[in-house]
Amino acid sequence: MKQIIAIIKEVRQALTIKGLEIDNAGESVLPFVRQAFKNRQMEVSSFENSSNLLSKDAPQQASIIAKYKKDAVELMIGIRNIRV
Repeated sequence: MKQIIAIIKEVRQALTIKGLEIDNAGESVLPFVRQAFKNRQMEVSSFENSSNLLSKDAPQQASIIAKYKKDAVELMIGIRNIRV
């Protein structure tokens, strides 16, 4: 499931970039922005944990990876939509 690992890394990278952006903004960041970021962190954690539950059945691999990628894209859009 190398594709799943790559997808998770991509989501983590988006989260890291947003975290650095928030840290660099310093005290000017509004509390609801920090809370939105924390919420996304929890979503990413759940997203990563869900990868352990995916079927290892070869015939289903393509559809599982496609669905997981779609979910990752939606999560990354949510991360990028946090306005600092």
